[in-house]
Amino acid sequence: KAGHIRVYEVTLKSAGASSSPTETLSARVRIDIARYPSVPPHWQIASSPGAFSDGRRENSLEDTQSRAEETPLYNEELAKLENHINRGIDELVVCSDQTTYEWILAQQLDELARRWEETLVP
Repeated sequence: KAGHIRVYEVTLKSAGASSSPTETLSARVRIDIARYPSVPPHWQIASSPGAFSDGRRENSLEDTQSRAEETPLYNEELAKLENHINRGIDELVVCSDQTTYEWILAQQLDELARRWEETLVP
């Protein structure tokens, strides 16, 4: 089964207004290739780049502590967004058109970007 799982990471950046800093959102998606689209992709969301440590990069204690200081342990808005993206499949497909299920991953990414940008607007 492990060979059927693909993991991808995406980083979204929002330039925002000229007076505000660039915002960054990192997301990781796991796709069961053998069962897609019947098993939808599963997303994890973090507010900082490099938040997903998978052991491929060297992580010193200083790097880990630095990331911990920069990244809050829990972000309610990101948790809601992650839940929406993972559970809102019915909103992304047309039940009467089975071909829309083939585009779930693209629809999820579009929804993620759109909803995240909405959270940035004051």
